[in-house]
Amino acid sequence: NYAGDDEDEEMADVDDDEDDDELDDEYSDDEDTSYKIRRSATKLLAAIIGTRPELLIPTYKTVSPVLISRFGDREMTVRLEVWATYATLLNQTAVYGIPQGKDDIRKRKRDTETSDAAESPYSLLQSQVPSLSKALLNQLKSAKTPPATLQAGFSLLHTLLTVLPGSLSTQVSLIFSTSKTIL
Repeated sequence: NYAGDDEDEEMADVDDDEDDDELDDEYSDDEDTSYKIRRSATKLLAAIIGTRPELLIPTYKTVSPVLISRFGDREMTVRLEVWATYATLLNQTAVYGIPQGKDDIRKRKRDTETSDAAESPYSLLQSQVPSLSKALLNQLKSAKTPPATLQAGFSLLHTLLTVLPGSLSTQVSLIFSTSKTIL
């Protein structure tokens, strides 16, 4: 009886080794999982942006430039998630950001008036529009860009124009040339 059990244990050990080899092959490259981490981190940022509107100004200062830099992520799913997160930021700005000219409440406090006006979510967004549009349009230029990606990119531009009308007026020629290349 004992001799047979030893063989079973050895066979089980061999089977376990084979399973380990399969797992090693599946996850041998760090790239296989890094996109999942980037995508999950982006989803976490979207959740924070969506639930913490009081953090709009710090978000535009610290998170927005990083998101814009990730517009060109090599993994398409991550890229689309980054764009969706930025759309969430734009939507939060539309809902909770105080547009320029409507800051009558803030005018009561002379000490904070200049700093609030200079650092409103709208002014911070306006300052980032050139880099945002350039990074986004660079991703849409290729004729090989999948239709879903094109739709997501132009949807983000539409959201930007909804939140900040006229913000893309300086990028019209670039938008036209990109659209012409795509069509």
